[in-house]
Amino acid sequence: MKNKLTILAIIIGAAGCFTSVGMAADFGEFHSPDDEALILKEFDRLHIEAPVAANLAVMNVRVFGPDNTLLLSERTMGESVEFLVSGDLPDGEYRYETVSIFGNVDLSDRSKYVEGEKILLRKFGSFNVSNGQIIEKTVPNQLDLGNPDDASLMDRMLKRAVNLAGITLDFLIPSAHAQDLRAESSTPHITFDDTNDEDCTPGYDWAVKADGGTSDADTNNTYVITGVGEAAGPCFADVPIITLHHNGLDGASSSADALVVDSDGDIHWAQGRLNFDKGSSSLGIGTSSTGAELVISALSPEIRLFEESFADYMYTNYDGNWYNIGYWSAPGVRINWDSPGDAFLLDGFGNVGIGTSTASLPTASLEVRRSDGSAKILVNETGASATRTLFELQNAGRTHFKITNTDAGSQWVFTNTGSSFFISLQGTGGPEFKILNNGNAILAGVLTEGSDINTKTAITDIDEQEILNLVSALPVTKWEYKDARGEVHIGPMAQDFYAAFGLGNSETGIATIDTVGVALAAIKALNEANISLKQQNSELFARIEKLEHQQSQVQAMMAAIIETQKGALVLTKTAMN
Repeated sequence: MKNKLTILAIIIGAAGCFTSVGMAADFGEFHSPDDEALILKEFDRLHIEAPVAANLAVMNVRVFGPDNTLLLSERTMGESVEFLVSGDLPDGEYRYETVSIFGNVDLSDRSKYVEGEKILLRKFGSFNVSNGQIIEKTVPNQLDLGNPDDASLMDRMLKRAVNLAGITLDFLIPSAHAQDLRAESSTPHITFDDTNDEDCTPGYDWAVKADGGTSDADTNNTYVITGVGEAAGPCFADVPIITLHHNGLDGASSSADALVVDSDGDIHWAQGRLNFDKGSSSLGIGTSSTGAELVISALSPEIRLFEESFADYMYTNYDGNWYNIGYWSAPGVRINWDSPGDAFLLDGFGNVGIGTSTASLPTASLEVRRSDGSAKILVNETGASATRTLFELQNAGRTHFKITNTDAGSQWVFTNTGSSFFISLQGTGGPEFKILNNGNAILAGVLTEGSDINTKTAITDIDEQEILNLVSALPVTKWEYKDARGEVHIGPMAQDFYAAFGLGNSETGIATIDTVGVALAAIKALNEANISLKQQNSELFARIEKLEHQQSQVQAMMAAIIETQKGALVLTKTAMN
């Protein structure tokens, strides 16, 4: 018994010593290796210098208030960061965290780890604020019982000693106390101190804390299991791991069933708002129904994937009408609740089908399939007026674009061969229309140019003879195109043609319809001249025929005269004889 009382006295004395020990804040510089941030605590600010390591990529800094509210989140490429303290800040303990990202790191340091291709170093710490200043928490070496504060402190010290004595009695003499373990104070703690290691790996200190004496609604009347580490070390000081609030999450007066593990091993939190079914390994949030691996029931439920190193996130939610996937607050993909089945499908070959199905997979890299006559692809650029490429096909070789009439079984093909572009009807043996790189156009059939009178205006008569005169004066030569040597052509120069007739909209080209019009006008003038010549010829022929008839008559008369003269001469000769 004497030995037990001796142990009790030692424990009571130790309890008194424990209550007089305070945690001093560090007001000087905390010097760290090159790959650690440099922390400087001043009375009105927290100053954080980025690591001086040459391979530092970026450092993120966050500061949390006493209620765990994020007060500062800043990213720096190497510059310092400051958190200013003012009278607007509530009193209490503040925490800070730095995350430094490096290009490479010594992986033997277990406070550092690799995430993807990024190597990070986290650094944690805390400081206390009172009346708008960073303060050092101390406990006086001597107590003045006439001072109410010191008297209250003494009262708490005695209560701790008594409680510890009761604990010791329960341990040594189980019948000496009705409770197995009791800790009594405004914020009673039970600490489990692992003396094996002090940097969290592998040793880590734990504490059970009951907080009932604060004015903060979030921390008052809570039961907390915390991790304990050094404020300036690699672990948070007094970091809550599990917190149970007396008022419950819904503000009710009771926290019944805040955390329940039933006989089946199923876990239920927050009065059934969060449920884990061990048998099906499923989790229900906001519902006790766990019909799938994850079930979320809420108004506009949302899931966020937060990348804390760069302070950004992706999200997915359902607002009752649309299922949204996006970055920050901007949805990138939206699916209406009334969308038909298989509206969008990505098969195992990377083919995308819109309107296809698992029973009839897409037959191309992208297939849009409809059966109600509404299938259509629209590229709609609504920006300011500008020249833009809205449709483009690329291929290492001949590039085809096909238009198929599945009802008629016909298919037209547009092809870029590299040296020409042609349009052809499949099965005819050759292109119906072809354009060469030099601009030559080749038709397999007839070219018909529009000349409908209903499409024309400013119609006037022309002087065909004047056109004929201009054609007569128009130089016509034989020549070859520079990019098609060997192909000989005959015709006028466009400049001469435009100067003579002023037709078309350019002096470097001649429209075939204009050459046809000029030729027809000249032909009409020649025809008129030909008709006139024919008339003149007819008249000349008539005159010639008349003259020839008259000449015949004269010749007959002359012949008769001659014959008469011959007869008279004979008679004369006879008479003379």
